[in-house]
Amino acid sequence: MNYENEDSSGPQGGTWTTAERKDLDHGYEEGPGPRLRGGTWTAATRRDLDRGYEEGPGLRLRGVTWTTASRRDLDHGYEEGPGPRLRGATWTTSTRKDLDHIYKEGPGPHLQGGTWTTSTRRDLDHSYKEQPGPHLQGGTWTTSTRRDLDHIYKEGPGPHLQGGTWTTATRSNLDHEEGPGPRLRGVTWTTALRRDLDHGYEEGPGPRLRGATWTTSTRRDLDYIYKEGPGPQLQGATWTAATRSDLDHIYKEGPGLHLQGGTWTTATRSNLDHDEGPGPRLRGGTWTTASRRRTWTTATRSDLDHEEAPGPWLRDGIWTSAARCNLGHGYEEGPGPRLRGGTWTTAERTDLDHGYEENELGHGYEEEPGPQLRGETWTTAARSDLRHCYEEGPGPRLRGGTWTTATRRDLDHGYEEGPGPRLRGGTWTTATRSDLGHRCDERPGLQLRRGTWTTAMRRDLDYSYEE
Repeated sequence: MNYENEDSSGPQGGTWTTAERKDLDHGYEEGPGPRLRGGTWTAATRRDLDRGYEEGPGLRLRGVTWTTASRRDLDHGYEEGPGPRLRGATWTTSTRKDLDHIYKEGPGPHLQGGTWTTSTRRDLDHSYKEQPGPHLQGGTWTTSTRRDLDHIYKEGPGPHLQGGTWTTATRSNLDHEEGPGPRLRGVTWTTALRRDLDHGYEEGPGPRLRGATWTTSTRRDLDYIYKEGPGPQLQGATWTAATRSDLDHIYKEGPGLHLQGGTWTTATRSNLDHDEGPGPRLRGGTWTTASRRRTWTTATRSDLDHEEAPGPWLRDGIWTSAARCNLGHGYEEGPGPRLRGGTWTTAERTDLDHGYEENELGHGYEEEPGPQLRGETWTTAARSDLRHCYEEGPGPRLRGGTWTTATRRDLDHGYEEGPGPRLRGGTWTTATRSDLGHRCDERPGLQLRRGTWTTAMRRDLDYSYEE
C-alpha cells in the first residue's frame, strides 16, 4: 500500500504519537495518526480492517465528525469517494462502499444516531440489495427493501432501527431466513421467525431483544449444533425456563435459565466447555440450588475446559483455596482464589488456553506473582495476556480499574503495542495498542466502554467477534 501522503499529526481526544502499526491480522500497515471513538481524528493514512484496505489522509470518528477522506473501510475491494463517515453525527455527500466487497452506495449520507437521506446502499456482505431510502441506528427508517448482514437475507419494505421502533417488515436479520416481524435493540420484538447468528440456527416464533424482554422462542444462539428449548434469552432482564447450549458446539445444558445481570434458577448447565455438575451460573446476579452458589465451596468442577481439581470458583463472590485448572486443559494453578469483581491473592496460575504456564497466562508467558482482578486493581506484573507470543512489560491490567504503564501484546501473535494502559470502564492513557487478535478486525485507537478514550491506535472488531 502507498502511504506516501501520510500526515503524522493526530490528536484523539488526547494526543497520539506516531506509530506504524500492524493492528489485527497479517498484512496490516498503518501510517502514523490517531483514531478515536468519541474524540477527533486528524490526518492519517490507514488500513482499517482486513487485507487490501487503503485510506487517504483524513479523519474517521464515531461520535464526532469526519472530514474529507478517501476510505476503504472494512474488507477488500471497498472503494469510497472523498467525504466523511460518522456514527452519532452527520454524513455529508459521499460515494461509499461500506463493509464487504461488491457493496455499492449512491451519494448521500450514512449515519448511526442521526438521519439518512435517499441512497442506494449495499450494506454488509456481498449480494445485498437495498432500495433507495434511509438507514439509521437511533433514529427512524422509512420504506426500504434491505438485505442487512449476510447473503440470502430478505427483507420486505419497512424500517430498521436500533434504539427506535420497527414497523411491518419481512426481515432476515443476521443469517438465512426470518419470518415477518420487527427487530429492535432497546425496544421490543414482536412475533418473528428468526435465525440469529450463524448458519443452521433454528428459532421458533418469538422476539429477541437486548435490554427489553424475550417471549417464547426456540433459539440456537451462537454456533452450529446448539440446541435450546423454548424460552427467552435476554441480557439485562430475566430468562425463563430454557434448555440452552450457550457457547460452542458439544455443550450440553439441562433445562434452566441463563442470564447476565438477572437471576438464575435451578439448572443443570455446561457453562463454557465440556462437563459441569448440575447447578446454575450467573454473572452479576445470584445462584440458587446447585452444587454452586454465590460463594463456591469445595466442588469438583470443569469450569471452562477439561480438568479442574476440587475447589470453589466464583465471580462476584470469593474464592477459597483450590488447586484449579481454570480455563483450558493442562492448566496448573497453585492454591489461591480467582475472582472477577473481588480480589485475587497470590497464585501461580495458567489462565486461558492449552500449553500455558503461569506466572500468569500461558505458553511461554512469564509474570511476576501478583493478583488479577476485573473490577478491582492489578499490582505490578509482567503479563502475557491471552495467546502465544505476547510480551508485556511490568504493570497492572484491569477491567473496571486502572492500568499503569505497560508494553503489551494483548491477544494474538504478531501484535505490537507501545507502553501504556488499557481499561474498560475507566480511562486509557497513551498507548499504541493491538487489542483483539488473529482474525479479529479491530480499528486502531483507544476503546472504552462507559469511560473515556485517550490516545491510542486501535482496530476494533472482526468477523465472528461480538463486542
